[in-house]
Amino acid sequence: MPNLVFVRDPRLRTLFGLSLAVLLITLSIMYVRIGTIRGPLIAHFDSYRGIDATGGRLDIFLLPVVGLVMLALDMALASALYFRERFVSHLIAFAGLALSLLILIASFAIMSVNL
Repeated sequence: MPNLVFVRDPRLRTLFGLSLAVLLITLSIMYVRIGTIRGPLIAHFDSYRGIDATGGRLDIFLLPVVGLVMLALDMALASALYFRERFVSHLIAFAGLALSLLILIASFAIMSVNL
């Protein structure tokens, strides 16, 4: 297992911490707003064709969970590359934060369609 250098580097710690916080906030808001809805939920809505995809609560909650898995992979990859290419590890951390914010936006879009 690679040495987890993001614990020592303040930039990486901040970026990965913000990414983790965004994903956990996304999960908690989704649980509060969608957790009690029974039946199928709208997963994708197109203004031209209408509802394209539906799914259950598990399908909707899978989006931030996959984001958490990808964040863990980003942490491992950034730690492995830190001593060779520090810039690349910071780039990976910024990309992880951008992905977390995009997941937050997509989750709010899914919640707004279903409520």
